[in-house]
Parts: sequence; structure tokens; C-alpha cells
Amino acid sequence: MGLRSWPSTVLEWLIFRLRIGRFGGLPPRSAPRRLVFVCTGNICRSPYAEALAHSCGLEAVSAGIDTTPGLPAHPQAIAEARARGIDLSGHRTASWADVRLRNGDMVIAVELRHLLAVQRRVREAGCQIALMSSLSQDCFAIVRDPYGREPAVFQAVFDLIEKLLRDMQRNWHSDH
Repeated sequence: MGLRSWPSTVLEWLIFRLRIGRFGGLPPRSAPRRLVFVCTGNICRSPYAEALAHSCGLEAVSAGIDTTPGLPAHPQAIAEARARGIDLSGHRTASWADVRLRNGDMVIAVELRHLLAVQRRVREAGCQIALMSSLSQDCFAIVRDPYGREPAVFQAVFDLIEKLLRDMQRNWHSDH
């Protein structure tokens, strides 16, 4: 971890410990109607989370806060997803600015900087917002950007996304 990312890591850990940013501070009473995953470029993490959510029967979309619409997923993300039975070959990037929030949406920001970039619009729309690392009750792990890194990093990041989404669904079911 570089020195530049240290303050963000500390803040994300505090948010996790205090449960700030976890479903807007309150656990959801039921699964949201749609998940909206937000990261930086919408080419690695958020498209995988979206496709994984679809494979679980959940409605989901993804977007990036700093992307050009219409680009494909990163080739290594496509390869890692394919190894897990998920097809990202048809994915095209979408910009956060173009996402139309709907009643019942829950926006899941991959990193703290994404949450900070989208929170005002999410709250104005009356939607829930969560930091991805807060989706698990039992662990704290920041979902780092694998862009430009070796395949093992993509594997570790996708493993973590799977765990966090699994834990999120388990938490929904335990509330009932």
C-alpha cells in the first residue's frame, strides 16, 4: 500500500467500524430493487460486481465516476470473469452521470472516494448508499483497483467481491 492511499484506508476502516456508510447507516429491511455499483473506470470491479449480481438473480447496473462511455471491460477482467463462469465480453462502460436512479436503488461505492463523489445525488434521490467494504459483518477489506496489475491481483479482487456480495445477501436473509 502506498503512502498516498493510507489516509483513505484509515477512513474506510473507521467507516467500517462505526458502520457509517453501511446501507445509509441502517441495515436494509429487504433487498433493494436494484444494485448500482460505482467505481472509477467501470472496466474491472463494478462490471464484475454487476455481472455477479445478475448471476444471483439480482437486478444491477454499474458505472464509473471517471470513464468514457462505451468502452469494453479490461481484457484481464474479462479473462478472470470467464474463468469463474461470468461473461463480461458484452460489457460497455457507463458514466455515473448517465445513471438514472430509481426508487428502491442501493448504490454500492467500491471505494471511499467513489462514495464521496456520488453521495449527494444518491441522497437527493432518496436511495440507499453503501461502501462495498461495509457489506460484510465479519471482515474489513478495501476492494483495490486491479487495473494495470498482474492476473493474481484480479483474482484476489474478484474473490473479495464475491465474498462481499455473498455476505450482503446472507445479511438480507438473516433480517427476515
